[in-house]
Amino acid sequence: MRRFLAGEGDFAFVSRDLAYADVAAYRRGHGQDVKPIAVAGGSWRHFGFIDTVAVVVHESNPLRAMSLAQLDALFSSSRLRGHHPVRTWGDLGVAEWADKPVRVVGAAAWSSAEPSARAIAIRRVAMDHAGSEGRWRKDVPVDSKEADVPDIVARDPYAIGFTGLGHMVPQIRALALIQSDGGGRPVPPDYESVARGQYPLARFAYVLSAAKPSPIMREFLRFVLSKDGQEIVSEQGIFLPLRALQASEGLRLIDSGATQLGCSARP
Repeated sequence: MRRFLAGEGDFAFVSRDLAYADVAAYRRGHGQDVKPIAVAGGSWRHFGFIDTVAVVVHESNPLRAMSLAQLDALFSSSRLRGHHPVRTWGDLGVAEWADKPVRVVGAAAWSSAEPSARAIAIRRVAMDHAGSEGRWRKDVPVDSKEADVPDIVARDPYAIGFTGLGHMVPQIRALALIQSDGGGRPVPPDYESVARGQYPLARFAYVLSAAKPSPIMREFLRFVLSKDGQEIVSEQGIFLPLRALQASEGLRLIDSGATQLGCSARP
């Protein structure tokens, strides 16, 4: 991907959303916007294969679901969705633990120069809002990495963090997410919700292409997004095929010259 962003090659397969620095690097190398096209869903919980992002708590925690506004308030200092700061479990509506501290763990995932793929997904889905870029909290101890999150949460009833569903361990539980800030049905991180494109922290495999791909590249992408191409994805049994609406959106982007809506480009 780095070579492609620098101006070499016609396309690149990537396994995460683009960071702002990636978009800027492509513009410098190519003189135009990059076009990430989702060509397959990530896996549900296959370790090492773009597994779905999960927000996890200890199994004893009474909390069962969070809204995106609560998720934004938990991890960001900007709180663009308008939720009040989250410092105790009472701030998340857990009456039984109203005065107990919320211990956010895994801050090294977003405190380094290059945030992790899952941190980028959290920021894109929950923290970026209404055309503005969310800012990560800086008051969280940077004493644990994303890889440490499952084990820490398994030991600490008051801890919370994010990981991949392929990294789940005993004594932790993944929370359901509520898409609408004004309420709605909690969507669990189960296979059906991920495969149907309903769970908001599901991830995708992308092909990066120039905003104006060559005719050959355009035909290649059309094949990947076709019924035959997605059947190949399904036959592999690891990545999830795209839903028809998702494939149609990719085809629209190929022909329109627009930038992928899921890309982390600044407006």
